[in-house]
Amino acid sequence: MNSVVDKINDVFSSPIYRISPYTTYSDSFNIMLDSAPNHSLVSENIDYLEKFCVSGRSALSLALDAAKLSFDDEVLIITSSGSRYVSSCVTNTIESYCKHSRLPSAKTKCVVVIHEFGKFCNFDRTDFPLHWVIIEDYAHSFWGLKKQNLFQGDFIVFSLSKFLNIKNGGLLLYRKRYEKINKLNDCGISRNVFYNNSDNLDNIFNAKNELKIHYERFFNNFSEGSFFEFEEYECPGVYLFKINLPQDILHKIKVKLQKNFIECSVFYGEAAFFLPCNFNMKKNDVEYISKIFEAAIKDSLL
Repeated sequence: MNSVVDKINDVFSSPIYRISPYTTYSDSFNIMLDSAPNHSLVSENIDYLEKFCVSGRSALSLALDAAKLSFDDEVLIITSSGSRYVSSCVTNTIESYCKHSRLPSAKTKCVVVIHEFGKFCNFDRTDFPLHWVIIEDYAHSFWGLKKQNLFQGDFIVFSLSKFLNIKNGGLLLYRKRYEKINKLNDCGISRNVFYNNSDNLDNIFNAKNELKIHYERFFNNFSEGSFFEFEEYECPGVYLFKINLPQDILHKIKVKLQKNFIECSVFYGEAAFFLPCNFNMKKNDVEYISKIFEAAIKDSLL
């Protein structure tokens, strides 16, 4: 008899859990949204302007383009965890311009600071040479918008699809001196979706923190707890948790969950794993995922 995690599911009737809260009906709804206000979401006393983009990647590309990098330059990547894991969305985008590294060198011209999965990365702008361009990546840490006075980067990148009902969409905050970016047109749908959902950001924040509590309860038997401890203005972009299993077993679990339409991955280089934590999910969803995960563990250890 096949295990629950090996059954061939019907894509049209199986539950689908994404890291993004995006659902199919969102497209038609978002396209019909009225125009957004012309005012800026950035405080007047903050040295940033805003630009809405097609995606988080396009926002990162705009920042890298403005940094005027040559192919022989290097981009230093630092993260909240210090782990070697970095999303290919970041590395592939950087590789379109130059090389990237986890250590500074004489070729370093730019730093990408990744605030991983809702956990802010502690760094100090004064630790880097003044001529280095600093890009802060808040793709999974949208609540950084609430701490604008603490931004240190020349560019601040957000991925709207990570926390709103939108297939893609990006937001770039940039220092006012980068006039070239100021002349580019906004992505209208991204702007409209953001502003039409901006009143709901507090609810999104609270819902994701509540899901973390549910995950900790239902995963108690096989998890060693959340990978990060969250502080003020922080909430989980995904549920990233510690689990004492070898990488090859975790990879097998990942494959089995993905066959059951649960977006997930191993936090490579660490004994850790991450699962969806979007605000559309409820307690019952977490319980369902926990049962699939537990079955996947048993199958993978056979």
